[in-house]
Amino acid sequence: MNEHRGGSSKMCVRLSEAFCTSSEFWLNVQRNYDLWYAERTVEFKTVQHFGRCQLVACSPLNLKKY
Repeated sequence: MNEHRGGSSKMCVRLSEAFCTSSEFWLNVQRNYDLWYAERTVEFKTVQHFGRCQLVACSPLNLKKY
């Protein structure tokens, strides 16, 4: 919640109770943040490519097509 540690499942349950939302909502908020952060910090040039990805230029922007 303060960008120092990911939200745990128990924390998601607590937040859902506090804000009258679902636990899944808070899990998705954390998952979306984790994915957003990973896409900006992974060094794609160090990743070994397999299969079809070898045939096309891979980048974070065009990987979602496959």
